[in-house]
Amino acid sequence: MLSRMEGLGVASRFLEEHRAAFGVPVRIVEDDVFVAGAALIAPYDSVARLEGDPTRALGGNMPVHVNLATAECRFLTLREAFDYGERKRQAEGT
Repeated sequence: MLSRMEGLGVASRFLEEHRAAFGVPVRIVEDDVFVAGAALIAPYDSVARLEGDPTRALGGNMPVHVNLATAECRFLTLREAFDYGERKRQAEGT
């Protein structure tokens, strides 16, 4: 089983492999990463937005899902993103 840190590395490499599709540099939002069972969920956004320019936020980007047991990586589906968002809010009590 991968650790959280190892999972973040897998997610970062996955985003790097797909960078041409974004058109701008992107980075994982580490404060929003969470683990649910054997899945690491890693939201990301443009580097410009993360460095303070809210007008450069990406829209419609699905978080990265890393299977911590197998190191397989993919983008979440829209349904999965909603489900994980609900689970995260419940875990945080918000």
